[in-house]
Amino acid sequence: MKNWKIAAIVLPAILLVVVNIYLTLREDSKVQRTVYVEQWKKAKNGSITESFVTKGVIKPSEEHFVYFNGQDKEFEQFLVNEGDAVSAGTPLFEYSSPQLETEKRELEAEKEAAEGEISSIEEQIDKLEDYQLTVEADEQIPDTADSTEIFTIENSSEEIISSIEQDIYQQEHERNKLEQRVKKYEAQIKSIEEQSGAATISSDVDGIVKRIDKDLGNPVIVIASNTPSVEGYFNEKQMGKASEGMEVKVSSESLKKKLNGSIQKINPYPVEEPTVKKESSYLFNGTIEEVSEKLFSGSKVNVTVITDKVTGVPVVPSKAVHKGHKEKYVYQLTSAGLLAKKTISAGLSFNGKQEVKKGLKSGNTVLLSAAPDSIKNAPFITPVKTWDPNIKTIKKLSKREKLRYVLIGVLEK
Repeated sequence: MKNWKIAAIVLPAILLVVVNIYLTLREDSKVQRTVYVEQWKKAKNGSITESFVTKGVIKPSEEHFVYFNGQDKEFEQFLVNEGDAVSAGTPLFEYSSPQLETEKRELEAEKEAAEGEISSIEEQIDKLEDYQLTVEADEQIPDTADSTEIFTIENSSEEIISSIEQDIYQQEHERNKLEQRVKKYEAQIKSIEEQSGAATISSDVDGIVKRIDKDLGNPVIVIASNTPSVEGYFNEKQMGKASEGMEVKVSSESLKKKLNGSIQKINPYPVEEPTVKKESSYLFNGTIEEVSEKLFSGSKVNVTVITDKVTGVPVVPSKAVHKGHKEKYVYQLTSAGLLAKKTISAGLSFNGKQEVKKGLKSGNTVLLSAAPDSIKNAPFITPVKTWDPNIKTIKKLSKREKLRYVLIGVLEK
């Protein structure tokens, strides 16, 4: 009799528990389940930079060759030594010639032609600067423009201005080269005028005398330019990501900050003859926009290659994004206290950060871990976090939040 009573109580209880568990876990169950949320994060506007790092070495960006034409000329002497610093117009070697006057006239004609080219370049620079001012002045954004139109207008203007600035830089670089050439001609003309029966060949550029051939084999002098460049190698994986024109950051222990630059050239053929057993390497050269005294030829550096970059976009941790059959999604913690599964359009992902193109805005809160697939718009709870107020944290509160907490304290009393 006693066992029968116990069974009458226990069996219905077990049945009730089993039925509730079944209703809760059934995929199409209408029973609402509460999700315990321990880790979450707000989406914030930020930037993502995809990159890789390789080794490099600093080298002169150019080598300039100086030749001696022995026809109708007699070599006298070198006026510089290997390792000497030279500038445009520095005499390099001396020779004698019976045709000095003829050479003087030729130099004067070449000097005049170079000065004419400089004038044309300066006119072109003036036109480009005027055009740049016009583009900046004409950049107007309609009041009715949405964020996409504003982004398109700003990007279009920035691209035009960037292109103009590059053209101006190239023109100024060409003008500097011509000005150095004029200095060289002036130095040679002056040398002819001051010396009877002797003349000199002067340097076209600023740099260091790298090599002198005392046997007068051409080139008789090689000058390494003062403008630095970076050279290194890409492995096969890096080669698949890199392309000419990509931005680079050059760094080393001797530099206080990273130097900006870009990839100028990539040799598409491996450095060594390719084989099955050995990984191939590919030579690249990059320009450096800034010059540092601590960056000398032969310095070993790290080269960070920027393969992709986005700025001012909603960013969430990569672990908050989950893959479905055809789409990616996140679990959003809504202001209504529900955990909603939201499909998103994902963009660039790198180093634990994920760009969200569509489906999420800055300020939205997402779950950092996965939730059961059967959960749809379920309520959620979070751990209770006690708050020990201090002056620093109180200052961070807005006026509205301060007033809210004061009223809560007064009303509860």
